Amino acid sequence: MRVAVDCHMAGQQHAGDAGNARYAVGLVSALAATAAAGDEAWALVAHPGGIAQLPDAVPHAGVGAGNAARLLRGAGRVMGAIGADAAVFTYIAPPRAGVPVALAVHDASFMTHPEWLSPRARALLRTLVPRSARRAAAVLALSQTARAEIVDAMGVPENRVRVVTPAPAPAFGPRDGAAERVATRHGLGRYCLAVGDLGPRKNLPALAEALHLLGDPDLELVLAGQPAGAEAALQRAPRVRLLGRVPDQELADLYAAAAVSTRASDCPPWRPWRAAAPWW
Repeated sequence: MRVAVDCHMAGQQHAGDAGNARYAVGLVSALAATAAAGDEAWALVAHPGGIAQLPDAVPHAGVGAGNAARLLRGAGRVMGAIGADAAVFTYIAPPRAGVPVALAVHDASFMTHPEWLSPRARALLRTLVPRSARRAAAVLALSQTARAEIVDAMGVPENRVRVVTPAPAPAFGPRDGAAERVATRHGLGRYCLAVGDLGPRKNLPALAEALHLLGDPDLELVLAGQPAGAEAALQRAPRVRLLGRVPDQELADLYAAAAVSTRASDCPPWRPWRAAAPWW
């Protein structure tokens, strides 16, 4: 079984798809690490920087950086050349992929809150994502909440939406001395960590207000992610620290030292390859 994972967003000069890239690279890396004899995972890359993000064990093939050319010609041609049996794409899949496709849709905010997007992004996503979802053999959601939103907003049947949580990068393992490094680097003590861009869909001002209502004067809200529109409101909130984007090693320390964060034991375990019923 050979699976191709679309990683075209990895290594882009702009960081707008950083979360999508992390998910795709983590997925193809985890598939490669758990592959049985005869199974193989390939990364479809569009930028030289994307290749550098892949483990050595992951083979890759170039699909071109232009979205239209990649989706209409490049991806299908490359998947045929490498002999792919199935593929994973994010949000938009080629109209003629030639193999069963699992479509990763991280949220359906483009349907529920179109005002958060530019007119061009709104038109593209609201038109092309539902079409891709209807053609896909399965739709992959990050969580049960995202799954419910996809089902309700896009009309995808529940039995075709699978929850596949992000696979952690190697940096995010057990770490000794994280609290000391975070204290030295940022002067932080007790804090709640939230990671992601500072866009309106995250509802981070509500998180800041909730933390304030706890009445704990020593607990800060620490936000790691690029500016995306909500930072002005957050800067006015009490006990909020904006760190911007941070490298993985530093982010791993922030996770490890946080007083409030998601633990690995809170998430379902990563299921390699065919541990669950196949979607192809």
